Amino acid sequence: MLNIKLSLMTPADVVEAITSMRRSHVSRFPVDVISTDERPRVVKFVDTRFPTDRTHVDACLAILKFTDTDTSNRLIYEVTSRLIQNEKFAVRNPSYHMKQTTDLKKVVKMLREYAKPYSALEITKKFDSMEPSADYEMWVQSPRDQFNTLVHGLRSTDIAEEIIYLRSVGVQFRSEKFNKVASSGIELYEESKRRRDTKVAIMLVFIQPDNSVIVTTSSESDEANMPAGSWTYESMEAAPTCVQQQVAMLRMCDSMSYVPEVGRNAQEGNVFWIQVNPEDFKAQNS
Repeated sequence: MLNIKLSLMTPADVVEAITSMRRSHVSRFPVDVISTDERPRVVKFVDTRFPTDRTHVDACLAILKFTDTDTSNRLIYEVTSRLIQNEKFAVRNPSYHMKQTTDLKKVVKMLREYAKPYSALEITKKFDSMEPSADYEMWVQSPRDQFNTLVHGLRSTDIAEEIIYLRSVGVQFRSEKFNKVASSGIELYEESKRRRDTKVAIMLVFIQPDNSVIVTTSSESDEANMPAGSWTYESMEAAPTCVQQQVAMLRMCDSMSYVPEVGRNAQEGNVFWIQVNPEDFKAQNS
């Protein structure tokens, strides 16, 4: 579905060409087609799930620009899209994501091919920078680091004296350092082992405008625990219970804060990185 919001100053033949796309354009969520009075010859195609004021290949599904003419004084139509891979140019060249033509019919064909809504994988990549693997690894590692700090504080003479003492007396700790290791240190060691031994799958949960839910495994998840995949559910109630529980917990937390053994509220209301037991997810998703 196309929501056409073109300026009255946009040329009539362009408006007519874009309007003709309505008959064949199919998408679950509307696509806004926008031009402004300030820039009537620049048309943006925007996924309504990710509204933007920017005119950039990273922010729009496609951009149609027609501000220049060729030597025959014909308008040059320039289509830009992240789906275009123009091998005439290097990947880092801005023209790599661009195609040009003077034929308006070809413009319509290109827009039908390249002005497509984002896939589940693309949505996941949009929030990659918020993916909490580093926080998770730091949380897992912290008790081990604390335990090592305590152990490294022991000198060889401390150990020797304690061993001599233990040989002459029953199993009692005399030095403050050994007492500390025996109390706090062993607890930290056991907690570190528990965290390391716990199987975890890190997943992105994206709640769409119609309340359907996309769940995608993170590229950081252990393939042995949870193979890469993407699942779509008609509602949160239809998602596995473990997903519902983690999202419910994160909804009560501040946006962007990492919650150990739960995940992160990446974008308040509809984007969550969660940690789940892969066996629970597989069992509840079958």
